Amino acid sequence: MYDCGTPLRFRAVPPSRTEFPAEAPAIGGRPEEINQPEVSVEIRLLGSLEVVSSSEERVEIGSAKQRELLALLAAHAPRVVSTDRLIDGLWGGEGDHRRSLRFHVSKLRDAIDPGRQEQVIATEPPGYRLNLDRASLDVQHFAALVAQAEELAGHDLAEASPLLEEALALWRGPAYAEFEYADWARGEVVRLEELRLVATEFSIDAELARGCHAELVPNLESLVVEHPLRGRFWHQLMVALYRSGRQPDALRAYRRACDAFAELGVVPSEDLERLETQILMRDPTLDAAMSESAVGNLPAPLSNFVGREAEVVKV
Repeated sequence: MYDCGTPLRFRAVPPSRTEFPAEAPAIGGRPEEINQPEVSVEIRLLGSLEVVSSSEERVEIGSAKQRELLALLAAHAPRVVSTDRLIDGLWGGEGDHRRSLRFHVSKLRDAIDPGRQEQVIATEPPGYRLNLDRASLDVQHFAALVAQAEELAGHDLAEASPLLEEALALWRGPAYAEFEYADWARGEVVRLEELRLVATEFSIDAELARGCHAELVPNLESLVVEHPLRGRFWHQLMVALYRSGRQPDALRAYRRACDAFAELGVVPSEDLERLETQILMRDPTLDAAMSESAVGNLPAPLSNFVGREAEVVKV
């Protein structure tokens, strides 16, 4: 029998270096045709910036400007970022900062590739490129895990669930936490956060399909407070409560959702209204774990959120 254990969102699973097929999409879109050697450094941006060596030792990047430079290069990896774009991102495009940029690039190389053996930061016209494989960048590792989970979910939710768990465990805090208000980072922060929420919705559907209804309720109660206009979380909470034998609480959750939506002058979706009717009527189809027909009600395909800006969430 499946052991529901701790809800996915709070599991502290150490990230693995999962191998992916070459065609798995990169975080910024389709993969580039660039040879990327194995290197001995990992850059983590799902939280505050961390640079970690292959021996799990922290690499110190002391200068704030150098930290932002590394994050900016990572946001576009493995593509070349032009000198002009880097200067605009770091200094707002005012003045001639080419000499300062070369200085900070040199200092970064000293910190993360002191022997210049791996060419982690490559000089390529018209600028610089971060020469790391996908697994060495947590933002790309996250997106690749989610894309692989989507491929599996259509025929095997059980296989997709561990990949989603691993992907969500990569998050240590807000994406690009130190730079989330920088102009160059805002779109990327929004996109990654939306992808994280969709992955969370997907993983909860997988857990509901396994019968982990009561175990999910506390997690879902927190999620609807954090994201009161995200209809999918309300839907999942109502289902989890009902399947836990808590029909009155499931109906109260619907009324709470309506109140949250009403504050912004919107109405619940038809799916949510239909679910309320099913709960009132004690529809027997709600009692069973998610069947194959219910897979069609999973969130929108996760690859839709890879490599593009997040769309407005419809209630």
